[in-house]
Amino acid sequence: MQGALGQFPDPVRDFLSIPEGHGILFGMSFGYEDKTAKVNTTRTERVPLEDSVTFLS
Repeated sequence: MQGALGQFPDPVRDFLSIPEGHGILFGMSFGYEDKTAKVNTTRTERVPLEDSVTFLS
């Protein structure tokens, strides 16, 4: 689904009322990790949530 935003951003832009001149950088999937998968062992540094996320309702 995340990759679809690059090809079909308009439904998300319309739903969130994203103004012209602003873009969608990426999408994010939510769910439960497979703790046995090696790919899920990678950890990266992150900025505080309030510095990187805008919640819309």
